[in-house]
Amino acid sequence: MNASLWLRRCGMATAVAAACWGGVRSSAAQPVGSRQYTEIAGSGQTLYRIAVAPVVRSAAGVDADALALQQVLARDLTLIGLFKVLSTRGFLADLSAEGTGLDPQRWADVGAQAVVKARVSRGAGGLQVEWYLYDLGRGATPVLQRRDAGPNARVLAHRFGDAIVTYFTREPGIFLTRLAFAAGSARRGLSQIFVADYDGYGVQLV
Repeated sequence: MNASLWLRRCGMATAVAAACWGGVRSSAAQPVGSRQYTEIAGSGQTLYRIAVAPVVRSAAGVDADALALQQVLARDLTLIGLFKVLSTRGFLADLSAEGTGLDPQRWADVGAQAVVKARVSRGAGGLQVEWYLYDLGRGATPVLQRRDAGPNARVLAHRFGDAIVTYFTREPGIFLTRLAFAAGSARRGLSQIFVADYDGYGVQLV
């Protein structure tokens, strides 16, 4: 079997296995000390509906990175098996006017329960990303806000994906997991060791 295809299947299986924390039951705000969060847990019914908005670009030359941030995060949240990622074609919000803020009602109108926004620019250390997670049951203030930087859009998206999973489940995410596997010719008794991201991308020979 082609190594890249095998890793993609293996990566999906890993994500599905991790999602065996359970499907999604009805969510509710739960106290954690003085703050609250919305918990996704239990055996499953309806997936939690989340929208990943197009990333706001704050510098020239970051269009491809902005698209990668959005697509990788959306794929992560889909593979984990806890979320239904809403199609961008159905968004009703005025994205240009909103920027990284939001009008909760416009997103609720398309069925979203949570929304991810981000802004990307480029600095000396590579990409600089501001991430925002909105839990619509909590209003128009972000429940999670992070700044991150680095050269690799995939890593930055995986990292915030893990933060989203932790916010909703109180469990660590798996999106930065690396897999190792052997591939080669069984007839010749030859094999080589490869590593790749959990979703099968970035296959490298060890």
